[in-house]
Amino acid sequence: MEKMIKILKAQLFLCEKLLELNEKYRKDLLDRTTGHSPGIIAQQEECMGQIMALESRKQAELKKAAASTLEEFLVQKSNEADDSLRNLNERLRMTADRLKRWNHHNHELLQKNMAFIDFSINVLTNTMTDSTYAKQGNTSPHAVVSQKKMFDQKI
Repeated sequence: MEKMIKILKAQLFLCEKLLELNEKYRKDLLDRTTGHSPGIIAQQEECMGQIMALESRKQAELKKAAASTLEEFLVQKSNEADDSLRNLNERLRMTADRLKRWNHHNHELLQKNMAFIDFSINVLTNTMTDSTYAKQGNTSPHAVVSQKKMFDQKI
């Protein structure tokens, strides 16, 4: 029981640290002038490695208790389990949900940045454009966007 509490506390600490790093990463993506992203990404990867190691330890503890999930473990140890274990589990779940949302937002921001970079490169190199700025599904050879070079269009 105590091992599980220690593991969950460590996972929660690392998830909260990862959440802070995601917030810094988003600010860095929005700022575009700092260039701290490689350092932030390295810190995120380190946190993820530690979280994965803790998850392996947690799974080993669950296996020892013949439980496949933490909820099942809590049911088995219902008379031993105190509220701190349940609270840790709930806080960990909520933090993981917040991390998923931040990751989704950062992914969208990266996609928009990549589209802008592609657009800028096309403008600078007079490259024929794809249907990025055409109506969705408009892939006909007669599409206005795919027939003109970037400098021939009103932007």
